[in-house]
Amino acid sequence: PSPFDQHAFYDASAGRWYLAGLAGGTSTNSWLMFGVSANSDPTGTWNVFAYDVTKVAGIPTGWADYTQAGYDDQAFYANFNMFTDAGNFIQMLSVVIPKTQLFQTSPAASFFNNAFGGGFTWVPAIHIGSPGGGYAATVWNDSTLAVAQCLNPATAPTFSANTFLAVPAFTTPTPLQQTGAPFPVDNNDERMLNTVWRNNRLWATHNANYGGPTACAWYEIDTTAT
Repeated sequence: PSPFDQHAFYDASAGRWYLAGLAGGTSTNSWLMFGVSANSDPTGTWNVFAYDVTKVAGIPTGWADYTQAGYDDQAFYANFNMFTDAGNFIQMLSVVIPKTQLFQTSPAASFFNNAFGGGFTWVPAIHIGSPGGGYAATVWNDSTLAVAQCLNPATAPTFSANTFLAVPAFTTPTPLQQTGAPFPVDNNDERMLNTVWRNNRLWATHNANYGGPTACAWYEIDTTAT
């Protein structure tokens, strides 16, 4: 099947490139596709592999959509929205792949069904430094963010309880009008788009409407207090 929702990252601390995406789109054909380069040269050797999401034990019947991925010094993280074949959202599916596994023939991965206890489009952070476990964030509702951390990712991954943060209220952003064009620019919705962690700060962004034109909401979150 053809891949979609693909992401590419360069991990400067490891000197490697990562590729992640999904393929398929039904409850009987849904795959996580992943690749890691042998070194900093993206034209060189890669280890590529795939996980059959439909075979993950304990998950409800569905398929994975909208890859969101990140990494820290211990592991690679990915979260997906799970949908039924009729297009109804079920819940989140998360995967943790320790970095020590990335060049194994069949890298061991831990899958977690609804690890965050709710929410939609949890975005793992790109971490610069050593956070002690990867952070992820989501837009919980129109005035609340949620943040959680993966603990012991290299050995026995678990997830912390969510920390909920009140933020200025917003609504779904409206399409952006183009001068001289008959159709607007699709600016998606208010789901979380990007997260980066550095020096005990988690930076997060998403689109929002505060009663005027579509805006970019961004947040600086002190993770020593979450």
